[in-house]
Amino acid sequence: MRLSYLDPLPNVTASLEFVQGEEVIDSTEVSIYSCSLLAADCSSCVYISSLWSCSWCSGRCSHECPQPAQEVVCDRPLITSFSPSSGPMEGGTEVTIHGRDLGSTIEDVRDRVFVAGSRCTVISYEISKKIVCRVEKGTGSGPIRVTIGKTSSRAAESVMLYSFVEVTVFSVYPVFAPVSGGTKITLYGQNLDAGSNATVRIGDVPCDNIIRNSTSSLTCTVARSSSTKKSSKISVKIDGAVMDVPGVFEFRPDPSVSTIYPLISFKSGGRAVTVEGANFDSVTSARMYFVSSTSPPFEVVSKASSCQIQNATFMFCLTPELLPGLHSRTAYARFPVGFAMENVTSVQNLGHRIQMRVVPDPEFAPFKGIRIHQGDQPLILDGSHLNEAAEPQDYKIYIGSERCYVTLVDSRQLVCTGPQNQPEATDERGNLIAGGLPLVSVTVGRIRSELGLIEYVDPIATLRLWVLVVTALTALCSVLVLLAFLWKKRRAERERDYRKIQMQMEHLESNVRKECKQAFAELQTTMESCGDDEYEGMDVTTFPEFLHRLLWEDNSWTNSTSLYASTLPVTLAQFDALLSSKQFVFSIVETAESEPNMSLGEKSMLSSLLVAVLLRNFQYCTDVVLSLLRAHIAKSVHAGSSDILFRKSDSVVEKMVAKWLTICLYDPISQFQANKYNTLFKALKYQTERGPVDAVTGNARYTINEAKLLREIVDCSYVDCLVTNLDGRGPYTVRAIACDTISQLKQKILDHVFKRTPHSQRPAITSFDLELICPSRGRVLLSDYSGSNSLKGPTKLNTLSHYSITNNSCIAIVPSEKGVSNYRATNHTFVAHWLR
Repeated sequence: MRLSYLDPLPNVTASLEFVQGEEVIDSTEVSIYSCSLLAADCSSCVYISSLWSCSWCSGRCSHECPQPAQEVVCDRPLITSFSPSSGPMEGGTEVTIHGRDLGSTIEDVRDRVFVAGSRCTVISYEISKKIVCRVEKGTGSGPIRVTIGKTSSRAAESVMLYSFVEVTVFSVYPVFAPVSGGTKITLYGQNLDAGSNATVRIGDVPCDNIIRNSTSSLTCTVARSSSTKKSSKISVKIDGAVMDVPGVFEFRPDPSVSTIYPLISFKSGGRAVTVEGANFDSVTSARMYFVSSTSPPFEVVSKASSCQIQNATFMFCLTPELLPGLHSRTAYARFPVGFAMENVTSVQNLGHRIQMRVVPDPEFAPFKGIRIHQGDQPLILDGSHLNEAAEPQDYKIYIGSERCYVTLVDSRQLVCTGPQNQPEATDERGNLIAGGLPLVSVTVGRIRSELGLIEYVDPIATLRLWVLVVTALTALCSVLVLLAFLWKKRRAERERDYRKIQMQMEHLESNVRKECKQAFAELQTTMESCGDDEYEGMDVTTFPEFLHRLLWEDNSWTNSTSLYASTLPVTLAQFDALLSSKQFVFSIVETAESEPNMSLGEKSMLSSLLVAVLLRNFQYCTDVVLSLLRAHIAKSVHAGSSDILFRKSDSVVEKMVAKWLTICLYDPISQFQANKYNTLFKALKYQTERGPVDAVTGNARYTINEAKLLREIVDCSYVDCLVTNLDGRGPYTVRAIACDTISQLKQKILDHVFKRTPHSQRPAITSFDLELICPSRGRVLLSDYSGSNSLKGPTKLNTLSHYSITNNSCIAIVPSEKGVSNYRATNHTFVAHWLR
């Protein structure tokens, strides 16, 4: 039969009965135990083997081990800790050793414990775990060694060292105590924390409650003495070391209290009272308190307050504060007085002999706002219960950090004399406060009240204040008068400015009206018409040349059929086949758009190449371009940049769309609208060149674009020049303006002489020069610049008036000797390639 139980107890005694039916055949008591709970280590397991048949195996105590406990050899013992770590060299220290597997019986360790090489007699033993021994004399330091068993085959040695030290005592303070004892004295020396036990005796009087504060001091409380003594010696014993303290200790008579003055205080306490008696110098400290009754049993009803002992018969004390629960007690109660003077019981309750009356606390009324005070007058403070338990010297009143000395106190008012000049804005401790004024504070006992801020005034200051007020009012009136005068003056100036601006506007309107009339008269008196011969010079370029100028503007045209060559290498043929896939074209465009280092010129070249290849199937080209356009618009909307779409045309898609749209417009414009566009161009050009045109910015007086309007007034007198061509034909009458530059004159000569010649076949203005034929000066070469052509900084351009060219001046066209510098010219700004 096998029994088991789940209770976590080492052993359990239970009743066992054998029952057949309802009849008990036999009964007995059995003990159920667990070896692992009875013993946690090997030595403990071996010890209980004789009682419980347990043995040690597999690192635990069990009753199922195959090897009996007598044959078990436990592991090496271990010392985990010991205390104390030091002791006197005289020995006698009780050392407590903690560890594991420290034997099974006390005989295993008896006479086998050594502390720093000195024998340690075992006086207490706990199986396997703990050894307490008393060490003999020794010196130096060393480990603790324990050998187990008679064979000493197993031994344990501590890691930490035990030290034998010399214990000495130098002095003691204080060197007196009352006969009743209770004085706490402090002994000073070296190694006072060594050893296990310490005792202090003053003669035959013990000193109890020993506390070792550090290695250099210990404290104890002196017990009651049977009589007064003046030559008691102090002896200190720490284990085996016995020492006498130099000097003598004196037991003095217990103190007594005869009178207290005054015998009245307020609830919060803190009032200074004088205590007279005898033998106050027998104690080191005294505290004052109130008790509930004059005879036992009684309880303390106040907090203890401190006293200052002056001599054997005199000391000062502060009255104690009643406990919070007693503040609501009926006012003007009387309480017996007691003193805590160490263990002196005769002064713990003075009974009917000395009782103190407790009255309500003094209360002060705070200031309403800022108190105005004259420095030569006393300060009066209002309150209640001011003189019931306090005299003038009990009050400490501060204005800022300066004292206000009390001269008179009654129950509701207090009068003090303070500084005549206003102190700094601080409290009584000198801390700065907000408000810029000093704080008035009152302290009496433990009560502190802040009444508010105070401001000093005096008659002179009041007079000064009135003077300042009158001066301020006078200044204010003067300022108002000055402001009124300035406002009136400013109003008159505004009216004058308004009239002046009105006159300027009228003058400007008159000038504009005059200029408009003059311009209208000029336009009416110089009206010209363009005959049919104006259209004879128009030449529309062929489609291949148009494509070349559109796609390869920067390259010279070689062979128009090269765009459609069919003899391509195999590699190019395969690439050409890939271009028939829209997805491949999309991939090329997307790759180019995502390349950050690709320049605008390279993007333009790529768009031209793609359009040139796709033009062989214009329907497929249109499908690809529109698909790319839809994707590009969707991408711009998603990126939030739809507002700048087609403004910069810096993407491959936008350039392809522009070139595709231009190609689509070729047929309608070349077949139906060319003459109309040419007429519009000539009309706009003729209208613009009727007046002055800025040769650099292109601004013109007669422009239809307001952004390009020439707003400066310029001499625009007409000059009719007689021009002779290179081949000697002429002279031609060319109308120019006196403010035209030489380049502008050249352009007007070309427009007049070669008006029936297409623009693409006309000579460039840099290919010829003009010479003024003057009878007096001979032939003068006309140029935009005077002197060298190198331009450094702003340069003035020469005009017809600069050369004094007048009506019917003869000008000859001669071959150019060198090129001229380029600058802004309006004639070439608005001309498209396909209209040339």
